[in-house]
Amino acid sequence: MEKRFQTFLANGLKNYDRHSNQPQTDDISYMSPYLHFGQISPLYLALGVMNVDPSLSDARDAFIEQLIIRRELAFNFVYYTPDYDCFDVIPGGPETPWPTMKRIPENISIPGKN
Repeated sequence: MEKRFQTFLANGLKNYDRHSNQPQTDDISYMSPYLHFGQISPLYLALGVMNVDPSLSDARDAFIEQLIIRRELAFNFVYYTPDYDCFDVIPGGPETPWPTMKRIPENISIPGKN
């Protein structure tokens, strides 16, 4: 796991901000399973990526955004949404195709905002 992370820092991080969401590329950290099963700490990864070359700041920031911010948003959603695991939380219900939704409907309650 450590070797894989060091390989990512050396080779994959430079393109992470542009390629992390592109399935046809291989510029990802492969740390998700280790994070999921608690084998590695997000803090360890965040501190490790902070020591990279300053020219990689955009890639570093993209990695931190996915590692910390999206993770915290997911935790908060689950904590503040009692029925987070039901289809009822999907705006418009489960029958609404996601691509057709232009914006969040006004009648949706967002925890902490209403």
